[in-house]
Formats: sequence, C-alpha cells, structure tokens
Amino acid sequence: EQCQYNPDSPVGLWNLGWFTTQVKHNEKQPWAAAVEFYNLMADCCMLADKADDDFYRAEAGVEAAMGLVLGGKPIVGYSVKSGAKVQVLRDFDLTWEACSGGSDADGLNMPIGAPTPVAAREAGVKETNRLREKVEPTLLEPGETVIVPHWEVSRVWNFAMKAFSRLEVFDHGQYVYGETIGWEIGEGFLKGKCGPLAPNRYNTCPQVGFKNTRDKGSFPCDFCGTVQSNLQRCARCKKTQYCSRDCQKNAWKTHKRVCVAAN
Repeated sequence: EQCQYNPDSPVGLWNLGWFTTQVKHNEKQPWAAAVEFYNLMADCCMLADKADDDFYRAEAGVEAAMGLVLGGKPIVGYSVKSGAKVQVLRDFDLTWEACSGGSDADGLNMPIGAPTPVAAREAGVKETNRLREKVEPTLLEPGETVIVPHWEVSRVWNFAMKAFSRLEVFDHGQYVYGETIGWEIGEGFLKGKCGPLAPNRYNTCPQVGFKNTRDKGSFPCDFCGTVQSNLQRCARCKKTQYCSRDCQKNAWKTHKRVCVAAN
C-alpha cells in the first residue's frame, strides 16, 4: 500500500525489503532472499536519491551493500570444458519458456563474461541446458562459486556514507547505524575482515546468521541531551530516559506534571 499510494517515497520499498526477508523467504531460499532484498534496497536508494532523502539513502545503501555481499547480484563463476574461466549473471526469474531463442544458446538473454567466443558459447550452452532441464536457479553445481563484485559493494557503500556524513552533522547518523544490520557485513567485507558470505552458510537471509551483539541504537537523555545507549527509563511512566540519576532528579520538577503510570 505504501508503494501503491505514495510511489515517490522510498519508505514502501524499504519495508517491502524487510518483509521479503523476514516473511516471504524466512528460513527458506536464502540466496533468492538476498537477490530480492538487494533489488528492493537498490530501488529504495534510487527513490531516496530522487526524493533527496539522506536517511533512506544511507539506510538502504548500507543494506544494499550487505545484500551484495550475500550474493544479491547472482554472479556465478566456473570453468567451462575448454578450461577457460567464465562469469555468468544468472536471472532467477528467467525460465526456459521465456527465452527468446527457443532452442539454442544464442537466444539466451543472460550476461556472460568470457575470455574467448568459444568459452562464451560453452557457458551459454550450459546455462541453456540448466534452463531447459529446469534446474533450480539457486542450485550451485560442483565447481561453481558465487562471486561478489567488490567494486560494486564499494560504490554502494560510498553512496550510503556520503548521506551518512551529512546526517552526522546533525548527530542523526546514530539512527542509521541503529536501524540497519548490514553495517558490519559491508564494512567488514570492504576492509577484508570477512570474505563473500556464501548463502548456504546460513539458514536464512539476512537476519538469522548475523546475530548482532552491537548496540542497536543510541538515544539522547531527556534532560541534558547526552547521547548514549544505556539510558535508564523513568520507573513510573516508562517513557522518558535519562543518562544519570542526577539528570532524573533535575528533570523531576517538570516531568512530574506529565508523568503517568504506565499501566
């Protein structure tokens, strides 16, 4: 409904991306979930850019980078019969019936990177046979590897960080960090702390398998404005938060007028 009634807003695509992973593909088809998640977050980035919305530029950019690391752009590398190494960008939605060629590899509409025309032809034949035999697109055959394009992860990450830097001027970067789970994945990949995260290493994508132990967001003290993650809530109303006992005492003179028991 958000996408339908407010198509110029990135909010709908952002929520749809999370729905895709947590409901539609929850604990099923992790690679397919990564692909759909990445595509939705990439579209969210474009809408956020059009709307000049730095918050969703940053959030969707971080998550899109994580989607790429998970194999969201399904580039598969393998060696063909001639010994050459090729790369194929598989389309998970492509079916044999939808192929324009009908009966041979020349009609296969699938980007193939190969060092020679012979290798490209061999890869085309293999991909055509996979479609004809209705091989599950997420099935990796022996010798195949999911390739994560480092330059593209870097491009998307930098797009997000430019927006994040502008938000940091107003101390709003913490909210981006707190609402995304892709930060360590994208940053870790680019810094070489982790390699491509093969989809079959995890139950689902992306929330299970990435148990976050980091702070999920810091917030300002309702009295002094100090931002930190371990604020203590008012024991009575459970709404206002303070960084110290002193702040709570100092705030009580005005807060007691609106403090209502939570129950």
